[in-house]
Amino acid sequence: MAYDKELDKQLWTKKVPVGNFYFEVSIMQYGEGAKKIQITRRITDGDRWMKLGRLTGDELEALLPVLKEALLNLNE
Repeated sequence: MAYDKELDKQLWTKKVPVGNFYFEVSIMQYGEGAKKIQITRRITDGDRWMKLGRLTGDELEALLPVLKEALLNLNE
């Protein structure tokens, strides 16, 4: 089955600024499938994104509270 953008739903999202980029933590659902958490690293100047890759301790500390919030929303 081919990907259909119309079936891809963003149910919740929150941005976490860190330096010259930000993390976007979202809850996504494709069709009636399982809800999943998506983490994207985006460059602040523009709408470019990059591979999440490795995290520094500061980045992880910034993300942890939002990931916990995302988990609560995921289980609703």
